[in-house]
Amino acid sequence: MRNFSLELNQLKVFMEVAKDCNMTRAAQKLGLTQPAISTVIKKIENGLGIKLFDRASRPMRLTAAGHVLFKRGNGAIELIETILADMYRTANGKNPDIRLGCSEA
Repeated sequence: MRNFSLELNQLKVFMEVAKDCNMTRAAQKLGLTQPAISTVIKKIENGLGIKLFDRASRPMRLTAAGHVLFKRGNGAIELIETILADMYRTANGKNPDIRLGCSEA
């Protein structure tokens, strides 16, 4: 496995492109340019050393590796966003860590 860190924003871009395998529509939805979207996808693929999209076919399609990332990506995004939200709430005193203990008496 390569030493590559997939950033949350990169994953979000990938997920939007992977929904319908269209970079132009993903760019419109995310408020970015199509070249910016393409750059993010290439950066992910180069970093991983794995192609996520088959661009030889029209429309482009997900590769087997792309399907794996797409299948698990939303869960990863939700988990990271939940962790971050919990951290911010805790830092602001709104979500203290509570521990309960029980004993048999």
